[in-house]
Amino acid sequence: MDVEEQFRKLYEETYSTIAPMVIARCRQTADAGDILQEVYLELYRILQRRGVNYVKEPKALLKRLVRQKLFRYYHTLARR
Repeated sequence: MDVEEQFRKLYEETYSTIAPMVIARCRQTADAGDILQEVYLELYRILQRRGVNYVKEPKALLKRLVRQKLFRYYHTLARR
């Protein structure tokens, strides 16, 4: 399985779990879309760099990426 196939599979399996987590924690729904895009872009980059067999627990990895992106989001808001 190549990177794009694996990414699509993981996206379909995890989006319904990850999206509500992001939406619930964002101040504005417009920002939630951007954060979700950043999370899945980072997942794609990880798959490209490490290979498709690197991700053993996709939900755990994505939850960690969500926490990181939300931290950066709120850290940036606090600076303003």
